[in-house]
Amino acid sequence: MKTKLTILILLLWTGNCWAAELLVRAKPHWMDSFTQTEVDKLSPGDKQSYEARSQIGDIVVVRPDGWKWGKEECLPNFVVVKVPGMSEAETKQYENPLMVQNGIDERGMPIMVMLRHRKYALPKTDITVIKTNTVTFSKTSLIANTITKIGLASEISAPINSPIGYLWRRITKKVNPYLNTAYNYWVKKCFAAEFLKKTVMPSGGDYTSLEACMNANEQDLTGDGWFTVEIDGIWSSADTTAVTIHNYITTANDYINIYTTSAARHKGLWSSSYYSLAPASGINITLSNSNVKIKGIQFLRAATAWNKSINVTNYLSNITVAYNIFDGARLTDAGGSGGIGVNQPRGNFYVYNNISYDFLGIYGCAIFDVANAEGDSATNFYIYNNTGYNCSNANYGYGISVRTGDASHVYIKNNLFLKNKIDINMVAGIFAGSNNVTSDGTGDDSPLTSGQVSKTDYAAYFASVTSGSEDLHLLSTCEFIDDGIDLSAEFFTDDIDGVTRSGTWDIGADEYVAAGGAVDDSQVFFISKNDKWTYPRF
Repeated sequence: MKTKLTILILLLWTGNCWAAELLVRAKPHWMDSFTQTEVDKLSPGDKQSYEARSQIGDIVVVRPDGWKWGKEECLPNFVVVKVPGMSEAETKQYENPLMVQNGIDERGMPIMVMLRHRKYALPKTDITVIKTNTVTFSKTSLIANTITKIGLASEISAPINSPIGYLWRRITKKVNPYLNTAYNYWVKKCFAAEFLKKTVMPSGGDYTSLEACMNANEQDLTGDGWFTVEIDGIWSSADTTAVTIHNYITTANDYINIYTTSAARHKGLWSSSYYSLAPASGINITLSNSNVKIKGIQFLRAATAWNKSINVTNYLSNITVAYNIFDGARLTDAGGSGGIGVNQPRGNFYVYNNISYDFLGIYGCAIFDVANAEGDSATNFYIYNNTGYNCSNANYGYGISVRTGDASHVYIKNNLFLKNKIDINMVAGIFAGSNNVTSDGTGDDSPLTSGQVSKTDYAAYFASVTSGSEDLHLLSTCEFIDDGIDLSAEFFTDDIDGVTRSGTWDIGADEYVAAGGAVDDSQVFFISKNDKWTYPRF
């Protein structure tokens, strides 16, 4: 009997391991309806969007057999293709984009440009005739029917990188700044707006730590477009060097953009398999420049009672902090103050889709702590769809604390603050709160009674509240699903996982979908706006 049971278990285990499920696009892209005349009239940036669009048959993501797909991952948008006898690892290649070479950079390295979001597809005729949400292909059939797209360099609408324009820029900035007017009129559009891009990877990139990258490239970015810092690759250990961002000159159009790619980004919960910034002591990031975006990083705080994970020094503006995880559960003692600390701000701050938890040190603050704003009516704080959990000690512990001047505007919407000493601490300022949910009754204008949860059993709301293995994705039992407001007219439309929010938004950083929901990347494009080139939003 024991032998038979062992054989049965092995068979079941083998069946689960050696199978894969592919999410395949089944709905035409909205740009498919463009006529050739309309295509010919597109700008270079829009032409690139058109060329890179998702198409029927594109294999979007690959998951193991038995994956529970989300409520949007069905017809008419997608079909799921099961492939028995083929492991998830074998099929992962089908998630690759189509990359082609477009020249050589100043180091003699090939410049690779994405031509299509997906390199592999299944025949359009096969997908359009499927009437159910699931179809089964054999391994042999999948390999035989998969289309491998090709691309020519002539198909790419890339920014012009003029060496004459480059030389002229150097002359105007280094020799005679009074020629800037002529430079702006005649030559500025000769460059890609993204003048500077560096990659941080464990190996194979420009740098192996974020601090090394930021320290080596300090410069005046004015007129060059933004400085992109792309954190990529597979990380098996943390980046342990504290980061200082200073000595740059930036503008609203010439900013610093730090983000993780899909390979390096967490999946909405802490994992040592993705990029994390975890210095042994001190602040994770000390930010002393305006016009900076920080997206998709895991922050592990050092055991220092007063310091924040991101400390924003005096008089800064135009700061974005989004899609990050601030983790206090792995501290060696009850130290650390949590997420973002700002002193004397004088401009716009955008804080959204962040998760923070378990900061138990003095003045522990989950998401955002603002002090001493100058009372400037142009200072605005947009604090949307964040989750802050379990930041408390005997005296203090806030979900969010804003101690600001009377004329500053604080817009705080769709936030979820639970099990903190004080969930929302507002002192002065012009407060516009809406649809925030708390455990202490300080939520504002929520559909829930007083914006307060009805249970203190927080395990009923989150996938896991076990210390050291927190997973603050929402459960179907949450009473605040579909209790937010639609903020798509603002500056984001997705959640911390990149899942598009739809209908009535959920409260907090996570938009609930059935377990295992995948991301539809079909609307992520290269676009051109005001002569600025933007890359896929991660």
